[in-house]
Amino acid sequence: MKFMRLDGLRVQAVRPDAAGLDFWLLALVGALAGCGLMAIFSATITRSDGGIVNPFFIRQFVYALCGCAAGFLLWRFVSLRVLRDRSLIPALAALVALAAAAIDGIGIAVNGAHRWLAIGPVTVQPIEFAKPVLIIYFCAYCAANRDSLASFRQLLPILAVFALACLALLAQPDLGSAVLLGAVLVVILFLAGARLAHFALLFGTGLVLVAVAVLAAPYRMRRLLAFVDPFSDAQGGGYQQVQSLIAFGSGGVTGKGLGLSVGKWSHLPEAHTDFIASVLAEELGLLGIAALLMLFAMVMHIGFIAAPLGAGSGDFFSALLARAIAVLLVLQVFINLGGNLSLLPVKGLTLPLLSFGGSSLVAWLLTLTLLLMIRRENFLYQSTHRTTT
Repeated sequence: MKFMRLDGLRVQAVRPDAAGLDFWLLALVGALAGCGLMAIFSATITRSDGGIVNPFFIRQFVYALCGCAAGFLLWRFVSLRVLRDRSLIPALAALVALAAAAIDGIGIAVNGAHRWLAIGPVTVQPIEFAKPVLIIYFCAYCAANRDSLASFRQLLPILAVFALACLALLAQPDLGSAVLLGAVLVVILFLAGARLAHFALLFGTGLVLVAVAVLAAPYRMRRLLAFVDPFSDAQGGGYQQVQSLIAFGSGGVTGKGLGLSVGKWSHLPEAHTDFIASVLAEELGLLGIAALLMLFAMVMHIGFIAAPLGAGSGDFFSALLARAIAVLLVLQVFINLGGNLSLLPVKGLTLPLLSFGGSSLVAWLLTLTLLLMIRRENFLYQSTHRTTT
């Protein structure tokens, strides 16, 4: 296989053709992104006659084009080997970006949280890109040290990187992303063959630290109490979840029809971001949400089962990364929908490919491009193996 190299000013493509491109996965990602654009168009209509539309849809469409372009460049010019061998440098850059976002005067504060950085005219949320970057590093490290992960000392480098990321996230503050990243790391270590005793120790320590973080911040405690019984404070701490439940309930089985949501008219806060699923549930009903979950499930299937089929080539990194991406997708969808349905506290995590936000959309398009790259490597291995046998 030819890898990226500079020849004068010319960059040679790693993948000069579409051989091995998983068009089925590409179609699933396109369908989810299309559903997101449709949902944002509906959620940001400012008049009941649809005559005036907020700029959110146009902005999200531009973000989608940027994400597709970035994904194409990643697919065409970057190899999995380069990502694996040089994973530490992007991981360290991600830590610097997370820390910078938390610093008053450098990071941009929205609703009291410093989670954004201004890069020229563009505002970026570093954690959205840090999640796949750090996961690549975790998988690369575990693949390179697979035979020695039974030693707790061998786990210290990735635990140190994770701890630094958590410190930066808690300073922003963003406990939800820290919990999500920690859960994915625990699954990666489990899949990589870490000892169960170490797995249990990390899991237990994580639960204790999360409990301490919740108890130390009164607003987190209020949010937790509101989650337990949102209707006890329906006009206060439980307002978001009560309005979300009303939207889900009023949608019924078939929904009210696209664009006919009532909850988005000032009743449901952040209807185009955190609670985009509630708008879809009211407009498309149970059947619409079920179809949406089916699309996510098929993408997850590719990560859990289809992508690692070529791991017989000995590339443990790609198999581990595919499963890690699937776990990240599963958990983020579960946490977002759990908050919408009052099954979990609201954590402010986006619904992948659907919620409004350029950083989230571009980062997820790049992340799922990694699955396309892994699928192609598997296809080439299986084709070569069939030829030689």
